[in-house]
Amino acid sequence: LVYAREAGWQSHPDMFRANLQLIFFIMHILAISSMMYGGVITAETAKASAGLFPAVVAGGLAGNKLAARVPKDVFQKLVINGLRVMGVLFVGKSVL
Repeated sequence: LVYAREAGWQSHPDMFRANLQLIFFIMHILAISSMMYGGVITAETAKASAGLFPAVVAGGLAGNKLAARVPKDVFQKLVINGLRVMGVLFVGKSVL
């Protein structure tokens, strides 16, 4: 939420979305690399996950088309509430 506020996302939602995508991409590359190193991800699980790649591409394309149609105020509410949900999930996971 602090990042969202300080990043000026109200006036530049496309730039904010692009920054979040880059942050999540880097974060997941590091997480996947450490899971591969730790043996959590095997060749078998990698093959199973690769089968989901078309769904990821389809979701990205659909998201890009929808993003142009969402008004700024609705976008702001979606982002804030999405970040709240992710925060609660992360805190919940860390205490369990």
